[in-house]
Amino acid sequence: MVKDIESPVWIYGQKTTLNCEAFNCTGDVKVIWVIKLRDGTQHEVSDMGSSDKEEEQPLMSREYEVTKEYDSQKMKGHVTTKLTFIPIISRHLGSTVSCRIVHQKKPVEKKFEVKSIYAKPTFVEPVQFTLSDQGDIQISVKLQKFYPQEMELGWFSKRGPSEEKIPSEVMKSNFGDTFDLESKCSVSGELFKDPTYKVIVRWKHQSMEESQSREMSVRDLPWHPKLQKFPIESVFQGDEVLLQCRVSDYFPDALTVKWFEKKMGSQDLEEISSPQKYKIPEISSHRMENKTFSSTAVLSYKRFDLSEKGVEFICRAEHPSLGTPIQTSIVQYRDTEAPTFILNNIQGPQIWFSGEKVTLYCAASYCKEGTQVIWMVKSAGVTISEIGEDGEDVNRDSHRSSGYVAHRERTEESDKEGLQDVTSSLTFTPSISKHQNISITCKILCDGKVKEKTFQHKYLYAKPTASGPIKLSLTDSGGVLCSLDIEGFYPSDIQMKWNDKKTLEPNRTTQNSDGTYSVHSEYKLPGRFFSHPDSVVRVSWKHGSMEDWESREMSVRDKDFPWKANVQDIPVPNLLIGRAAVLKFEVSNVFPDVLTVKWLKKEKGGQDLFPVVHNQTYNISELRPEKQKDKTFTYKLCLKFKPSISTEEGAEFICRVEHPTLEVPAEKSTGPLTIKGDYPLPSPV
Repeated sequence: MVKDIESPVWIYGQKTTLNCEAFNCTGDVKVIWVIKLRDGTQHEVSDMGSSDKEEEQPLMSREYEVTKEYDSQKMKGHVTTKLTFIPIISRHLGSTVSCRIVHQKKPVEKKFEVKSIYAKPTFVEPVQFTLSDQGDIQISVKLQKFYPQEMELGWFSKRGPSEEKIPSEVMKSNFGDTFDLESKCSVSGELFKDPTYKVIVRWKHQSMEESQSREMSVRDLPWHPKLQKFPIESVFQGDEVLLQCRVSDYFPDALTVKWFEKKMGSQDLEEISSPQKYKIPEISSHRMENKTFSSTAVLSYKRFDLSEKGVEFICRAEHPSLGTPIQTSIVQYRDTEAPTFILNNIQGPQIWFSGEKVTLYCAASYCKEGTQVIWMVKSAGVTISEIGEDGEDVNRDSHRSSGYVAHRERTEESDKEGLQDVTSSLTFTPSISKHQNISITCKILCDGKVKEKTFQHKYLYAKPTASGPIKLSLTDSGGVLCSLDIEGFYPSDIQMKWNDKKTLEPNRTTQNSDGTYSVHSEYKLPGRFFSHPDSVVRVSWKHGSMEDWESREMSVRDKDFPWKANVQDIPVPNLLIGRAAVLKFEVSNVFPDVLTVKWLKKEKGGQDLFPVVHNQTYNISELRPEKQKDKTFTYKLCLKFKPSISTEEGAEFICRVEHPTLEVPAEKSTGPLTIKGDYPLPSPV
């Protein structure tokens, strides 16, 4: 007797053992395990090794391991056999495993169908965090290589002991025989100002006995405060000294900066709070291009208020993302000399145009060797970018100086021995979205001293451009609505006039996403305005970025004029002697409705054209315009006559159409006519 095969839960990549027990076996017992894979391939493995040919299945005996044990104490003739291997979804899901026990040359077999194999999900580190323009944080996690596809996953917001479910989205993808999952949620960055706040993602899969989770707090965010590469800077303004300490790359906006002093020779560290001796303005933060925050802490004092022995000033920054505060320091003395080098005003254009390159120049005299020049871009007094010369790494983050190039133009010996004159340039291309309210500062660091000069442009312009030709449309009353779109200008003030008259129609001005403006201007004309081919509609505009007016024109003869008279060919019917014939065709897409039509006739063999007059012989239809849905006109032209051999055979009729949109009249011809006789058929004999 053979019991059913016992099988645990199959986990992809983990060893699995199948048990098969047989009872009342006599004599020698042979065990054969048969594995029939889902692709139809069959393997037999016995307790003596693989029965497949070694050259065909050299690894089979290593992939499948078979053991056989006798246990006479449990029951006489009791045999237990085990098959051990590592299941693979692509090979074993849907396969059949058989255990064949052969004793006394009588085989007994039990089968087991592999209906499920599980693959445990792998959590991918690191978790991805992304900042939005609105200050939200998008958190994204990935789980990979699990099977089957079903997965329970949820996001939770935790404050104290309570949890609240967070809306999320899940995207699944197939990776071979397993599945991958990416899930995202978005939470307000303000919540992470609380160090105890946590976001939890929790998942449960059929391959797992218990759910697993990952907690994230402000400490897990990738945006931790950084101190500037250079130490605290001293800026001398007469007897007053300003100490500046810049902190950047932090999020959320929850930075605290404290100043401390330690007198030389003392170990006591005192927090600075005296408003009489020191001034500490309130710190303000600024949003950077990478959506993190930056701020500059300032402490100012009078040089003569310092101790003669000197004072060490410490700038300490605290933030929820930091385990311990970060700090930097500088030692100042009463007799510290102000810098002796000369920094000239920054030179450059006062008027900037969006999209046109600008170069500013900063020159300093009597500098020592090794002088450094740093350009700073500031908004509302807060530094948002620092640019070192020729690729020097100032911020450690190259995106900060994106679009700015600083270059050392020259370094020359000055007229004072051992000193140098230096000139540095900053080149960039202004845009309305980035440069409306910014200033550019040139900072010189020489022999431990700092001097700065700031440049502020007077005007920032973006030049207007016409997006296309004047657009014309027809009104229900038969008039023409003219319009033009002017785009990409700044500031918003712009003058518009049509045919040298200021339009009475209000211009519709809108602001674009890049900070520039667009205007839609309209002007109404009567339909008869274009009845003369020399009529021209002109729109002109003037903006602060332009030296003079610019304009666009449109006439009926322009290629962009939307209505050109379309003259059809003249279809020629069968012409029979003495029977009434009609030559008819259409002229469509006509505007304005001032069509002129002339019928002409060329005699057989002749070259002269003779006008066809409406009379008893030739009936010329009256010109009647038919208004169409698109508000243009269509004319049906018709000439009726009774052809004869003597007057029409070989003759040619020509219709000449004139319209203001046509540079030359359009002519359509029947070609030489052929007249057929209209004779009765002979009677049958």
